[in-house]
Amino acid sequence: MRNAFRLGILFLMISGCRDDSNGIFNSLNSMIFKSFGFSLGNNALNLSIKELRLSGNITESEVEIEGQVEEVSSNNTYFVISDQTARLLVVTTDLLPKVRDVVFEKGKGSSVKVIGKVEIGKKGLPFLKASAVTTSESLPEDGQKS
Repeated sequence: MRNAFRLGILFLMISGCRDDSNGIFNSLNSMIFKSFGFSLGNNALNLSIKELRLSGNITESEVEIEGQVEEVSSNNTYFVISDQTARLLVVTTDLLPKVRDVVFEKGKGSSVKVIGKVEIGKKGLPFLKASAVTTSESLPEDGQKS
């Protein structure tokens, strides 16, 4: 009983400290994604970057993208990821600084998974507004984990 109470208090403290207007479940889901690299009950579409760019009506949709970091901004507000098909801008301004810094510390060449909402930029190209980012193991060239 006492342990359950402590876990409940810990959960409320963690979820209350997040800068997230989407609710407690999304906060918990985001924390699990950052820690373990997968999400629970998430409706995010798992797409390649090329599929994301070619699909028409996907704006404001949650997607999960995996790729290599190609470029990072000097002020930690965005990075560019690529897979074998295309490149994509990922905006990180909505992430907490601690989460954002994980990607920028690893820098170019690191593998990342990103969950976020698709938005359209000024030139009509899609970009991803990140809600969760985690680094992942590097995959060999054939795409299979070793």
